[in-house]
Amino acid sequence: MAITSTNINKDASRSTALTLYTGEVLKAFDVKNIALDMISTRTISGGKSAQWIVTGQASDSNVASHTPGAEISTQTLANDEVTITVSTRYYYSHFVDELDEKLAQYEIRGELAKQAGEALATKIDKAVFQGMVDMFDEDNWTVKTGQSAPGVINVNTAWDAASGPEAKGNVLVEGYFEARSLFNGRDVTAEPMVVTTPQNYYNLVQSTRGVNADFTSNNGGIDSGNISMVAGLRTAWTNNLPAALQYDQDGGAGTGTAYELQALVFTKDVFGVVKAMDITSESNYIPERLGYLLTSYYALGMGGLNATGLAAIVTTA
Repeated sequence: MAITSTNINKDASRSTALTLYTGEVLKAFDVKNIALDMISTRTISGGKSAQWIVTGQASDSNVASHTPGAEISTQTLANDEVTITVSTRYYYSHFVDELDEKLAQYEIRGELAKQAGEALATKIDKAVFQGMVDMFDEDNWTVKTGQSAPGVINVNTAWDAASGPEAKGNVLVEGYFEARSLFNGRDVTAEPMVVTTPQNYYNLVQSTRGVNADFTSNNGGIDSGNISMVAGLRTAWTNNLPAALQYDQDGGAGTGTAYELQALVFTKDVFGVVKAMDITSESNYIPERLGYLLTSYYALGMGGLNATGLAAIVTTA
């Protein structure tokens, strides 16, 4: 097994080993990971997969009046199952030389383990949001029995006419209400949420509608740089959202329509993750190499569940 040491003393000559440590380990950034808290997750203690049952909606059009003595008729409720299988184990690893760590005068293993965990969590975030985007293309994911296809809300005309963050934020607010209207029309009762880019998030903060004191109460503001809710939809930002979306739900052989993705709107039951191993970090001393192997890993699988509560706010590519 090839192992490359994470050199914590800057170079192989240990030229910085005598420098006194002043008490801080500075890091360029902290990664914000959000996906797993927003979707349906299950942890299994054995086996390789988990099953979700997805049903359709009983219709009032099938409610019948009864004639005394007559035999009743029954209806068949649309239902389907989705099985998600654990794919493989993914890992991120560092090696720290024992003498290098001793001479460095500061504890580095905790920070390396933390960053390895963040790298894995970022990979999960990107995979989850890309998985949702794949559900818009029937070549990647098929709408299940009794479900509706994911919705596309194209705000391109207003977006092109919008000048500056305030105007674009107002366009996004309109997109939020269209998404809420779409879900209400489908009788989606689960609470939807929105994930967008940092730029769009701060466009919302600067909009004249999202945090306007005349329209909202304690919904955020320019001072805090936050916005809590628009149209009953809670919003979060991420750097892990795909930039493009392909919509193809015509049942034919066409390639569909390409869009630029501005925001994803979804309920918790849209996407699922099954975990055999949650993100775990461990440190093991390797006597043959006189150092510590720091490894973070997870084992999980993921896939689409229910497209009824899924929509995208897009602009034309």
